[in-house]
Amino acid sequence: MLASTSGGIGFVGVLILVVSVIAAAGLQTFLVVVPGACLAVAYNIWAWRRAELTPIPKENADAAKAVNWFLAGLYALFALFS
Repeated sequence: MLASTSGGIGFVGVLILVVSVIAAAGLQTFLVVVPGACLAVAYNIWAWRRAELTPIPKENADAAKAVNWFLAGLYALFALFS
């Protein structure tokens, strides 16, 4: 699977959750979060089943894994200081 596809699926799932939380805050009820979470889960299931799996070399997979860990650490660092 392409790294961009994997990242896009995760991003859209988080985006759906963030929009539902913002809507819940605006409406002052958290009942909006439950359908938002269900929609995010349904989207993830649909998108992962639809995603095309393509074999990649081990070197590319290792490089992508290293980049993902680096970005996760960077996000955690920013979260600590913000």
